[in-house]
Amino acid sequence: MATLALGFLGDVLLFKWNWLRQGQSGWKIARPELFGINLVDRTSMIVFLGVVIAAITWLIHNLQRSASGRAIIAVRNSEPAAATSGLSIPQTKLGIFALSAAVAGFGGVLVATNNGRITDGTFVTQTGLAWLAAVVLFGIRKPQGAILAGLSTACSTTIWNRGFHFAFTPSFLHWNGLGSGTATYVGNALFGLGAVQLAREPDGILAITAMQNRARRDKRRARQADAAAPLPEGVVASAPDSPAVTLPASTASTVPAAARTDADAPALAALQLTGIHSGYGLVEVLHGITLPVVSGQITAILGPNGAGKSTLCQTIAGLVPASAGTIVHRGVDVSGQRAHQRARMGIVLAPEARGVFPALTVRENLQMWLPDAADRDDAYGRFPILGERRNLPAGSLSGGEQQMLTLAPLLVKPPDVLIADEPSLGLAPLIVEQILQIFVELRARGVALVLVEEKAKGVLEIADTVSFLSLGRITWSGPKSAVDDGLLAQVYLGQVEA
Repeated sequence: MATLALGFLGDVLLFKWNWLRQGQSGWKIARPELFGINLVDRTSMIVFLGVVIAAITWLIHNLQRSASGRAIIAVRNSEPAAATSGLSIPQTKLGIFALSAAVAGFGGVLVATNNGRITDGTFVTQTGLAWLAAVVLFGIRKPQGAILAGLSTACSTTIWNRGFHFAFTPSFLHWNGLGSGTATYVGNALFGLGAVQLAREPDGILAITAMQNRARRDKRRARQADAAAPLPEGVVASAPDSPAVTLPASTASTVPAAARTDADAPALAALQLTGIHSGYGLVEVLHGITLPVVSGQITAILGPNGAGKSTLCQTIAGLVPASAGTIVHRGVDVSGQRAHQRARMGIVLAPEARGVFPALTVRENLQMWLPDAADRDDAYGRFPILGERRNLPAGSLSGGEQQMLTLAPLLVKPPDVLIADEPSLGLAPLIVEQILQIFVELRARGVALVLVEEKAKGVLEIADTVSFLSLGRITWSGPKSAVDDGLLAQVYLGQVEA
């Protein structure tokens, strides 16, 4: 509002001074000649303006993907969180204000150069508000929105004022327009449409179009994936309208991993992540993660708190959509699959907060994934404590018992890929040792495991490969044999660069 107030103040006071506005005629500005190109020629000027717009658009896209761009988004989303992360709020705000003012000022220079003259009425604040409303309508957060808004506003104003008289159309289709007074109505209409659009979708028409295209693309990928990887025999599919929930174990694999033949297990990685970017809203957390997950191996993902480990787990499982990159499971791109679809295909997440339903009994929790009573008896045999408490609510179990309930179905029907997000969190050392032995057994049965932990102790004893995650990037990856105390210290102190 303060910026708009200054604009109106300039219109009614500052730009009325004759020495500044150069009288009624204004300032005459000749079009220059750049690099041997005479901009007096209209075609040359149009090409020049197109190149300038393309260059500015490219620069803005690169800024959004840079560290400075992420800082700007962080400040816009939550100033307190950005401040506690070490970002200077005033410096970031001043930087973006200065950059936007520079782009706007350069645009004013281009307007004056194109018109050949500038007066106090060339581009008043009221006109700027109409253009702002148009940008809000199309999408204020994308350069493409500004470009489309500019083209539509300029064309619509000209058509309403002068009409259209195209040589290739018959005369009865010609229209003389409504005169110059319609500019006010066009501006008011844009204000109204902009307000409605802002309430419906703050990111504008482009965001709505992008979401619709993504929904169609996801449906197409889902159909292709269903055709390429049908559900195994014996799998109980949930109803189409049931909520997408990733549970700690999956019925997707009805054949034990130990019984799979070499023909069933190709040499390729069971799961391949390539260039994965994901996050929450405008805040990108993962920046280009590439990670292979091989059957019969344990891949340990280590990193400090806030490194993006849980986001990586949820992205693999489908709870957080990837904005870029691919996730390929057994040669099938599952990037567009939802969480429940990936779980049916054998990609299972054991979440950080225990994958149980607290209000259901132990037996009911097991029934979700083990409908056969014989399978549940097998689970009770492996974990007798669960059999003793089968009629108790799962929420009344201890943390270790809940983790046992989470992992019990995995031993009965092993998934193809298991992602365990900090499985040892809050557990006693003896329970942690038992949990790790479960992972060792699953590895021996051919399951591809991703174990995510903040603390390296324990998981390094059973891991085959290790990757260190820091600030959303893999900073080091290699065999466990190459990991020593010195490397651990360097990684956790941030001395290893991606």
